[in-house]
Amino acid sequence: MNNNPLSELTPIFFLQTFILELMHASEQQGQKHCEELIEHIAQTAKCFFEETYRENTNKNEQLDNESYTELILGIKNNIGGKFSLVSSNQDCITVTNSRCPFGEQVTNFPELCRMTSSVFGGIAARNFGYAKVEIKKSIARKDGKCDVCIYTNPHAAKGHAGMEYTDSTPVKEINDTNELQCRIETSMQRLWQKQNRQISEKTSASCNHRKIVNDAENTAIN
Repeated sequence: MNNNPLSELTPIFFLQTFILELMHASEQQGQKHCEELIEHIAQTAKCFFEETYRENTNKNEQLDNESYTELILGIKNNIGGKFSLVSSNQDCITVTNSRCPFGEQVTNFPELCRMTSSVFGGIAARNFGYAKVEIKKSIARKDGKCDVCIYTNPHAAKGHAGMEYTDSTPVKEINDTNELQCRIETSMQRLWQKQNRQISEKTSASCNHRKIVNDAENTAIN
């Protein structure tokens, strides 16, 4: 018997559930509030993702196309997505995806595509000076897959739909990533510590019960 009733709770599942429930709550406040919430999360998260990537790869200079692509694919695929590169040149980077990181329920919240747009576009703008993100297809819109174009040249982006981003990330926002990481780690530790205490208490109670039964049986035999 599995002593851990939450053995199937993974970080990916936890985050999927957290984001979707957050969307449910935000939905009650209206479309604008929902979009603002997504944008706020994405703006903070993109800096954390990029700085983490830079620390792990020892990259201090601006990211080139190859490094940028490695970063955005890594972000999505490490949280449950299945993104891959379609094409890349100096004007546009195109990626495709066959599995949404937010799970099957994402079809109820197509607004979550804005988080992808903000993360991809924000990181691109910080490194290339400009970005426009066009989500041509998305699983959230029931297209069966995601096709995303990140234009890094304003002339190439002209005439295409999408959100535009420029390099306007405040320095303070970049420096706040360590504080964000600390808050996330603290919250996750509290979750697991609480669960471990519950498991220990149940195990202890079970052991005490077995001891009482064994003592009773021994007394009856004697």
